[in-house]
Amino acid sequence: MAEEIVQDVFYNIWRNRDSLRISNNWQSYLYRAVYNNSMMHLRKTRREYPMEEQLNFHMQQHATDPADSMEYEEISAMISKTLEELPERTREIFELNRQEGLKYREIAERLSISVKTVEANMGKALKALRTSLKKYEQE
Repeated sequence: MAEEIVQDVFYNIWRNRDSLRISNNWQSYLYRAVYNNSMMHLRKTRREYPMEEQLNFHMQQHATDPADSMEYEEISAMISKTLEELPERTREIFELNRQEGLKYREIAERLSISVKTVEANMGKALKALRTSLKKYEQE
């Protein structure tokens, strides 16, 4: 995917070469273009595929030994358990954001709450997940 993003950047530069006006800092331009396209791809992917599907896809691509599969199952169970223990509203807000890909403003409108409330609940959910998954951090 990274190669495709970089290739798209170069293609767009070539396609728009007559209208592009980049002074002498091509490195910064290329870096920012690749960064922006990568972020756009990640946002699109997050909206298209729920979190569990992304985790399953990642594991299918990278887990070749049984230890990795066992760790994946353990992490998935820990995530599910942590989400179940969250207050109902916090879990709902987290799922709307991470699984359905809604932005904070969209969640606030759907649930008739303020964006600050959405931010606070997302902070609680993410903190709970970080705490429960602390032992899996890579060193």
